[in-house]
Amino acid sequence: MLTINDLRPIVAEALASQNAFLVDLHLSMDGRIQVYTDLEVGHISIQSLKMINRAVESALGDDSEQYGIEVSSPGMFSPFKVESQYRKAIGRTVKVTAQGGRVEQGTLEEYDGEQLVLVREVRVPKTIGKGKMDAVERIALPLSEVVETVLEFKF
Repeated sequence: MLTINDLRPIVAEALASQNAFLVDLHLSMDGRIQVYTDLEVGHISIQSLKMINRAVESALGDDSEQYGIEVSSPGMFSPFKVESQYRKAIGRTVKVTAQGGRVEQGTLEEYDGEQLVLVREVRVPKTIGKGKMDAVERIALPLSEVVETVLEFKF
């Protein structure tokens, strides 16, 4: 029986053929293989997903008939799981849930593997006179405090 450790190099080779990165990989007890993948730049095409599926199937050889292979992108509302997703999202609006339930939204400006920096416009009191003015706020969040990060979409 195939193990997840046997499967990882097979999937890695299939993803490399399409210049894709692995987001998540599951192997269920009933033989279902689920591969979630994306591209560093742009969006992964259905054709690329098919090619990855076929490459995994081919690498499994005759054993492929014992498995159901599903290859897809993680979905637009799925939480980030790997570093490549953060890097790809730089310049895009994200919603970050931190420990304690604190939620921050903003444009992901930086990600260095240890923290992420969000930028957003806020209304603050004017320094002179009455009223408010727009200001740019930067929020640095250590990854150790991040519970979940998802892309934000405006329709």
